[in-house]
Amino acid sequence: MPLAPGSALLVNPPSPRGVSVNREGFGGLGVVTPAGGFVYPAHSLAELQAALRRRRFDVEAKDLVLEPRARYSCEQNLIVVRVAHATLGADLAFAAQCSTRVPDAKLVVWGVGLEAVRPEVSRALPQALLHTGFDAEALAAAIVGDEVLDVELRPDADWRGLSLGPTQRLPLWHRRGCTHSCRWCPYVIATGRRIHGRSPARTALEFQRQVAAHRPKRVVIRDPVFGSDVSDALLLLSRIQHLSSNFRAPFEIETRPECLSEHLVDALAAAGCVEVKLGIETFEETALVAGERLLPGMSVADYRESVRAALARLKLRHLPVRVYLMRGLPHSTPRGDDATMAALGDMEEISVHPWRNPEADPEMSA
Repeated sequence: MPLAPGSALLVNPPSPRGVSVNREGFGGLGVVTPAGGFVYPAHSLAELQAALRRRRFDVEAKDLVLEPRARYSCEQNLIVVRVAHATLGADLAFAAQCSTRVPDAKLVVWGVGLEAVRPEVSRALPQALLHTGFDAEALAAAIVGDEVLDVELRPDADWRGLSLGPTQRLPLWHRRGCTHSCRWCPYVIATGRRIHGRSPARTALEFQRQVAAHRPKRVVIRDPVFGSDVSDALLLLSRIQHLSSNFRAPFEIETRPECLSEHLVDALAAAGCVEVKLGIETFEETALVAGERLLPGMSVADYRESVRAALARLKLRHLPVRVYLMRGLPHSTPRGDDATMAALGDMEEISVHPWRNPEADPEMSA
């Protein structure tokens, strides 16, 4: 039943003892690290806050991962708890506590890739509405029963009450999703194998306004494959480059090596990019082929050459790069994982993550 505008509490639950939870990571499925590990600010809640405020809700938003001692009231008629598959049990227990404190409030449990665990959520919280998916605007529309606003017309993410954390890095989306066929990718759980994008002009406008409002040390453009549409990326970078100094900030992107043409790397450097996160994952032939990592018509040798060329272009333009690898991919071997590390030589910034299977595990299906 649609809810009339009122008051809302949006919460990113605290991390369980001894760990840090990055619920925005791994495509929204969540990443758990030892306490003090890297955590993205609660961008999803900032987007939802904007969508609900546009619908005349009085919103209180709290990120209890980055601010575990933050105070918040419990008098709202709507409570939205952001959950992640990686910490589902603890997150549902926190949501149950919220519901106990405000039994008359409408409780919404929101996360990515939760359809398969709907029965578990229903058993734990029979009174709750489970919303699965990445789109905050779609959730806000479902809560009040109105139309989903066109992406070009949506308000900027609203960070009131939410911390950017000690690193002061502000996340920003331009083109969510990916159309490539990699079978190990978590992003398709959130977005499907398609792009959900907006115009370069609209993204540049939010970049400008968020920098002016929050003065972040860095903007993090969270597109998983920045530059997959090179002409679109070049338009966005040109707009960022030509912002006045009051509206610019250093930024980082993430992408795959085939996207890093000489033209794109030059444009990144000119616009103020200070780091490229590069998903290489593996050089092992059996894993690349079985995982459908290679683009149509591309050989394993072509892929390795695309990596070499991308790293050379970034080095030439003095752009720092952090390489991402995955250990334990299907059809990979420990020897192949070690060979990939060795092939990258003496690079300082290499992040190696154990693989989690978002497609084969039925609990992680969309």
